[in-house]
Amino acid sequence: MKLIGFTEEAIKGQGEDSGLSLMNGNAAAIAVFDGCGGSGSRTYPEFNNESGAKISSFTCSCALQDWFEHPDNGIREFGFQGVPHARIAQSLKQALDEFLRARGEKVVSSSGLKGKLYIDFPTTMATALLEKGASSTRCILIWAGDSRIYYFSNKGLRLLTSDDTEGGMDETTMNPDGTMSQVIALDSRYTLHSAEFILREPCIIFSATDGVFSYYPSPMDFETMLLETLFASSSADEWISLLSSSIGKVASDDYSLQMACVGYSSFGSLVKSFSDYRRLFKSKVALPLSRCREADDREGIISIWNRYRSRYFELLRRV
Repeated sequence: MKLIGFTEEAIKGQGEDSGLSLMNGNAAAIAVFDGCGGSGSRTYPEFNNESGAKISSFTCSCALQDWFEHPDNGIREFGFQGVPHARIAQSLKQALDEFLRARGEKVVSSSGLKGKLYIDFPTTMATALLEKGASSTRCILIWAGDSRIYYFSNKGLRLLTSDDTEGGMDETTMNPDGTMSQVIALDSRYTLHSAEFILREPCIIFSATDGVFSYYPSPMDFETMLLETLFASSSADEWISLLSSSIGKVASDDYSLQMACVGYSSFGSLVKSFSDYRRLFKSKVALPLSRCREADDREGIISIWNRYRSRYFELLRRV
């Protein structure tokens, strides 16, 4: 299992995303956090006038690392010990709340900024916990907000999580978006969603903040970028570099992506496994989509999307 990723700032020194990838025995964790710069725009003199959004994303990243590596949890020696995913999410929430409370205790109350427009220390989170077994890998998903976790294999790109947005996920639109209905925050009145899958075939699991995917016209365009950068690369490090630069050309926000490549013997074997699928994707999706756009054929684009989305949302419907 190889872990790779990046976190980039839209404005240097003012980034509110954080990400991490960790190995602990046979277990791994990949996670991204996106501090919510609107509701979390309040700055705190107690923390060098950093925004609540930035404090929260970095605090929760530290909390996850501490929880994952803490000896009392036994993850290095015993993995996740068959504990149901909902209980694991509950344990992680306790760690997040503890770290956020420690930050909150240092804050001097400022009644002038209290109200619905501000939330103390808000952030999203998308975490994938992976435990390698003899012939399969357990994959536990834990998330809140609109950061996402994806599954990418030679069967295509699939979304694994649903956004916490008002109205939920609208599968009739090509790039769902909306006002977030909940985020991780100091008040602890949030829910961590959880689910799990058993991975029996080689695949890539990745967590991404909305800056990674939301600036592409559709998931089809996002997948096109994933495939084209993959086949332009000769190593995992080069792929990550190309991914970061490609996303940076379209994004106007911070962006963080953390990726786990599961079951591949080498980067070459990973690329080779996608060869047939890439040809199929180009002929069935990428080229027809390009032609429809050139002809301003909206009905044709919707037809391509309707065929594509049945697979894109397939695993999400099982959560």
